[in-house]
Amino acid sequence: MPRLSAAHARKLGAPPNLARPSTYNERILHRIIHDRSPILKTLCDKIAVRDFIRERVGEAHNVPLIGVWSRAEDIDWATLPDSFVIKSSHASGQHRVVLDKAACDRDAILRQARGWLEIDFGQSVLEWGYVGLPRHILVEPILQPPEGEPLVEVHVHVFGGRVGLIRPWTGAKKTPERRGVWCTRELRPLMIETQDTRLDVLPIDRLTQDCLISVAEKVAAEVSHLRVDFYLTRRGLLIGELTPYAGAGRTLFLPRERDAQLGRLWDGDFELLDIPSAP
Repeated sequence: MPRLSAAHARKLGAPPNLARPSTYNERILHRIIHDRSPILKTLCDKIAVRDFIRERVGEAHNVPLIGVWSRAEDIDWATLPDSFVIKSSHASGQHRVVLDKAACDRDAILRQARGWLEIDFGQSVLEWGYVGLPRHILVEPILQPPEGEPLVEVHVHVFGGRVGLIRPWTGAKKTPERRGVWCTRELRPLMIETQDTRLDVLPIDRLTQDCLISVAEKVAAEVSHLRVDFYLTRRGLLIGELTPYAGAGRTLFLPRERDAQLGRLWDGDFELLDIPSAP
């Protein structure tokens, strides 16, 4: 699609080669424009994906679900806990954290939720997996980290059923504090810079690392590339989202050659030996 190719070129400084995609971003963009595998609909639907996860790794890795409603005005506020996360089921990035139900602006939250339901997210971002999905509002609990630790999010990138990259994060989404470090599957930090990069790796014990890899590879076994988004919580490893369109094919990697180097993961080249370690 010309609009998507133009957006790619504006962000990355060169038009994509969609006839022979080779960089990481070109592969993502090629999927957005050409891949119509039905599994993408399941991965993008935050309700249907729960069954997908349950069938592959069990219910224990699903974030608990408090409620689902097809209309914002039908939300049963009396049954909600004092704090929660409200989000749409048919989009990415549409969520709001409610820390105190008694003090929140309920009307503003309902207006926002109704706005989510009015829009076909897939049509707005031109990502087929989201197009035409059933639209619901869902509520989940606020996830709690292990006692005395910060809440850590870990993005695990799986290529052809094998983990190629792991990216631990700290800081809340859409805040200046949010930072992630790019690592190999062995958690060797890599000299890869994006707009939200940190270079010091977060401590993740070997048992957790092995579990991240095992669960991610089972979940993503049927997909050529999938980002499995985990939270390290006091309930254990929970999967917050499965992301088939990571960065929308417009992630600015620095140095620029990193885009091509990471693109080789799609071809089964997992060595990444030419990317130096972060200091």
